[in-house]
Amino acid sequence: MNVPKWVLVAAISATWGLTSATAAPAQSTSGPGAIIQGIVDFFRDDDVDDRGRGAAGGSRPAATSMPYCVVNPGKNETLWSLQPLFVLQQGETERVEEIAVRPRGETAIFWSAPVLPAASDNQQIYAGPPLQPGVEYEWLFYTTFLGEVYVDFSLSFRVMAEGAERDRITTELAQLQSELAATAADESEQAIAIAAYFFDNDLLADALQFLFSVNSPSEDLLATRETLVEAICSQPLAR
Repeated sequence: MNVPKWVLVAAISATWGLTSATAAPAQSTSGPGAIIQGIVDFFRDDDVDDRGRGAAGGSRPAATSMPYCVVNPGKNETLWSLQPLFVLQQGETERVEEIAVRPRGETAIFWSAPVLPAASDNQQIYAGPPLQPGVEYEWLFYTTFLGEVYVDFSLSFRVMAEGAERDRITTELAQLQSELAATAADESEQAIAIAAYFFDNDLLADALQFLFSVNSPSEDLLATRETLVEAICSQPLAR
């Protein structure tokens, strides 16, 4: 990653004057632009090993080959959220008909949702039975071949277990949200700050969830989302 993660959190403090104990000493006066650039640079980094998100075509996708792309969450990631946001980019040469979630190793589907046919970003907030801390789940991708619907791909993710780490993040996040609410930061700026917090704690799926879940994003945040999807989907998904 080109920008150290402590710089991202320090930038929040410098921008809005936050006093959270989780922030490193402010050594940067950069604003939200630098924060999101650091996150974008991370997903553009060719040196990142074992990519858990990206184009599902295997090798680096060509402009003429548009498989679907897994944006969020990534394979084998740990999530703090009990209601994750699933984000994918629909493909042109290979389309996803439906996504579903089930506990890993089980056959019963907890929740499923259709995927829009357009070759654009598709977002679905999980709306099934409550996910349980410490449990591993599978995200399933259904495609159609010769008229038959089948599971083309699945990836695992785990919900962070109960315990000291989950409690720490819950407490620190509540403190950060309280401090942000006391500032003039708008919804998009708050989402960027919270995303940076999760990114600093190596919770990439939660970071992206906050960036993508703003209902009325600013033009800058909307452009950031598009840039993130482009950066992620330019890379191959490690199946």
